[in-house]
Parts: sequence; structure tokens; C-alpha cells
Amino acid sequence: MKVLMLHDCAYVGYELTKELVNLDVVVTTLCYYNNLGFNISKGYNLLKMLIQTKKSDCDLIHAHYLGSAAVIAYLSRKPYIVHVHGSDVRNKKLSRMQKRVLKKAKTIVYGTQDLKPFLPEDAVYLPTPVGNQFRNMHNKRTIKTAYRTVRYEEPEVFVDNCVESIPYEYMPYILNLVETFYDRHTIPCLSKTAFEALACGCTVINGDQHIQGLPEEHKAKNVALQLEGIYQNVIYA
Repeated sequence: MKVLMLHDCAYVGYELTKELVNLDVVVTTLCYYNNLGFNISKGYNLLKMLIQTKKSDCDLIHAHYLGSAAVIAYLSRKPYIVHVHGSDVRNKKLSRMQKRVLKKAKTIVYGTQDLKPFLPEDAVYLPTPVGNQFRNMHNKRTIKTAYRTVRYEEPEVFVDNCVESIPYEYMPYILNLVETFYDRHTIPCLSKTAFEALACGCTVINGDQHIQGLPEEHKAKNVALQLEGIYQNVIYA
């Protein structure tokens, strides 16, 4: 089975790809900020992505986010699924093109339960995947009390305003140093970082909820197994 992933969002595609290869799924990824380079205009990047997509011998396209990647999947005339992640559909009035893209998709998957009202009834919930690098390393949480808390909206506080954002590969180590993670409270679902914090042994605070422990359904290998089943149903239906 050959799958072409277009774009990514919050490293969801990255985590899924790592596990899909263990299920004998051949995954190729095209991102307009990655393979296609920064030194060319975005419009040319997208055109190049469309050409490469049309030339692909994939069995299925997995388009992340209901944006340019999903439109390219639609224009390629190959079978595709659309993976919506949140801000692409939450409380949005969809354009005609977006509605057309969703209508032609073989399957629509969504990453958080609050998105269901914004999508067709047959859309499928796919839990947010958390990679196995996010785990409780049983380190002594030695950082000083003032920095034992990380807030979703203010990650720079933890690093003394040295950087604008924390590189993804550093997050398992940082989350193993803190005790509490305050998640965003403006959206009625846990963020991907919150699930990663749970995996690392943090207490996650979301509104008045104090949450501990990562649910099994969010482990990347379990999400990938569910996704592989979706692929099978689409390709061999």
C-alpha cells in the first residue's frame, strides 16, 4: 500500500508515518515548507506539489488540513482522504471549494471530538497520536519551583524568553522536567501538547479539570493501526 501525505499539522503526520511503516505502509510526504523549499514563491511551491502529486504512483492521498493540500488532492483526481485538525473547520463558514473537496473525499477524519458538528455525519474520529518518545523518563523534576509549570499560551516563560518556540524534538525532555501543564482554555478539547504532557507524567489542567495519564487510544501505534484500517477500506472497497 502506497500513501502520499500532503502537508502536515502539529507533527501529526510525522508521528503517524513513523508507525505506518511498521504496518508495511509506504508513506511519502510532500510539504511546501520542506521538500519544496523556502526560496521559491508559495504559488510555485504549490504548483510543483500538484505536479508531483499527479505523477505519484500512490494508491491514496492523505491530505492534512482543509486548505491548499486538500485542494491539491482534489485536483489530482486521485483517491484521497482529508484530515481536518481544528482551526480549518471550527466555527468556520466553508467556501464552495472546501465543500466540494470534502464531498469528493473518500473519507474525512478529524482529530478532536468538538469538530464533529462542523463535518458530514460519516466523518471518522481519529485520536491525536502521541509518539513513544513522549514518555515518563522518571527523572527527578529538579527545576526550580517557579518553572515547574508550563502554559500552552506562554511556552517562552519556561526558557526565559530566549526563543520564540521550543523545537519539537526538545519537548519530551522539557515535559519531563515540569510537573504541571496548563492547557489552552479557549477551545473545548485538549491540545496535542497536552496529550504529550500526560504521556510524560505531567498533570494537565484544562479549566477546572485536573487530568493525569495518557489514554491508550492516543498512543501513536494504536492511532496508526486505526488509520491503516481506514486506508484499507478506501483502497479495497
